[in-house]
Amino acid sequence: MNNVLVVVVPFTGDVSHLATDDVIAAAKVAAMAKSSTRLMVCVNKCGYELPGAIEAELSDEPDPVKYLQQHFATKINEHYQGSAGESMPVDVIKPESILFTDWMVGCKPEMSRLGIKSADAVREMIRMHLLEMRVFEEEEAKEMDKCLSLQWNQLSQ
Repeated sequence: MNNVLVVVVPFTGDVSHLATDDVIAAAKVAAMAKSSTRLMVCVNKCGYELPGAIEAELSDEPDPVKYLQQHFATKINEHYQGSAGESMPVDVIKPESILFTDWMVGCKPEMSRLGIKSADAVREMIRMHLLEMRVFEEEEAKEMDKCLSLQWNQLSQ
C-alpha cells in the first residue's frame, strides 16, 4: 500500500519552531512505512507573517526558504532519532517535503518569489507523488486530476 501523508500546521510566526507533536507523529509513520509513504508538511498561513520574519531574522541567507526547509528537516530528524533510537532511519523527512504555503495569497507573484506555495502547488506535488509511486499511471492522469481538483465545475465534467 502506498500513502501520501499531508500534514498541515499553521505558521505561528516563530521560524525556529516547527517540530510539533503532529509532525513528529507523521514522521514516525512515514519512517515505519519506508519507501511506500511520502510525507509532506505544509506550514500554512505564511503569506502575511513569513516575509517579515525572513526580513528580520534571515536577511543574510541567499535562499531563506531553502534554509528554513533544511533547518526544520534537520530539527525533526534529530528529534525523531533521539526519541526512536538507532534502529530507525535518520532522515524521516526531506527538506523538499516541507512546504511553506498560504492558500489565500500563495498564488500572488511576490509570494511565489519568496518560495511560498499556493494550494495548486501543493496539489501538483501530491500529483507528482501519486505518479512516482505508481498509484496512478500517466494515462489515468485526467481522472487523478479530477480527484485532486477543488473546483466543483471540474468534478461534474
